[in-house]
Parts: sequence; structure tokens; C-alpha cells
Amino acid sequence: MKLIWFDHLFFFIIGIVLPLFSYISSQAMQEIDSEDFIDENSSKKDLYYTNGLILWIGGFLVTANYIMTGKPIEKLGFNWPKMDSLVIGLTAALVIIYLVDTYFSVKEFKSDKSEESKTMEVLLPHTWKEYAHYSFLAISAGICEEVIYRGFLINYLRELLPPGSTNIYFAILIPSIIFAISHLYQGWLNVLKIFTISILFGHIYVQSESLLIVIIIHVMVDLISGSVLIFNQKNKE
Repeated sequence: MKLIWFDHLFFFIIGIVLPLFSYISSQAMQEIDSEDFIDENSSKKDLYYTNGLILWIGGFLVTANYIMTGKPIEKLGFNWPKMDSLVIGLTAALVIIYLVDTYFSVKEFKSDKSEESKTMEVLLPHTWKEYAHYSFLAISAGICEEVIYRGFLINYLRELLPPGSTNIYFAILIPSIIFAISHLYQGWLNVLKIFTISILFGHIYVQSESLLIVIIIHVMVDLISGSVLIFNQKNKE
């Protein structure tokens, strides 16, 4: 699979510019009064739709690049997954890790909140009306981020890195680091969680040769995460 200028440019944007922007955003988030932000419903709605549309543009550019340059579209992971015991085991491990983390996140919301929890409260929906708008972002992220970070970046690095037995591990590791750092605005604890999940995503994608499983899980993770805060608030009431 021959790499062209677009592949290198897109990697520069995703691998360097976006993490740097995320770091700047993380610094700005520390200065935001969460109550003031939450009261501005239009700001949160705009945030969801703006980020969602940016993700769709990125996913479209990656897919169009493959089609226009004659790269096999199947390489991106637009296939039915190949299921084996490793894929099933990795998927089960991923689901268990997420459910355990969600359980402790719920307990944390009920107790004194950490800085990470307060930051996430700024971003997550507080009402079902907000959740309807948030769902667009959750679905967009689940689909487009997997196309970009798994489908594009892993294949890009497999071609760019020297061939060898460790090639695939670095091709999974590097996108996982980039993906995690790109969420730095959510706090370092969440960066660590996202990195762990991203490693599992990468292995599931490579082993199954498909994006389907990781897209479904990613969408469900984001949708569930968005509803946790709403349920907790209703339980308190």
C-alpha cells in the first residue's frame, strides 16, 4: 500500500497538531467555571455538533483518500469481523474493564468529586434534552475516531515503520498514545483509562480485520458514559 502526501499530512495533523491542541484545551478547561458553562446550554449543544461534524469530515477524508488513490478499502476495516477465540477474549476483557470502571465512576460521582470528575461534568449532558444532542457526538466519535485512529493510523504506521516482528505492536501502541493524549482535556486519569481501552481496540481491530466490533463498543461506551451523570442526578433527587 503506497503512502502519498495526504497520508503524511493527515498523520501530522492527527499525531502532532491535535494532541497539542488538546493540551492547550486542558489548560483552558481548568479556568472554566463548570456552573457557568452548564448554564449556557447553547454552548454545550454547539460543542457537540461542531466536534461531531469535524469528526465526520476527518472520517470522510480518510475514506475518500483510500478510494481515490486505489488503496483497498477493506484495509480500513470495512469488513465483517473474523471471529476467533482471541477476538472474543479481548472483547470480553474490554467490556469487563469498562463495566468495572463505570461502577467506580458512579460511586465517585456520589462521593466527593475529583478534578477529573468535575471536568467531565462540564462536558457531559445534564438533562435528557442535552443527551439527545450529545448522542450525535457519541455516534460520530464511535464511527469516525475508529476509522481515523484504528483504520488509518495503524495501517499508516504499518507501512511507515520498518518491517519486523514488532512492527504491528508499535503500529498499535503509537495510535493508542496519540488517541489518549488527544483526550488530555478530560484529565490524566481518563487519559490512562483511554490508553488502556485503545490498546485493546487496536488488537481487536487487527485480529478481526474489521472496525465493526470496536465501533459498536466505542459508540456504546460513549452513550453509556453520557447517561451516567443524568441517572446519578435523578437518584440524588
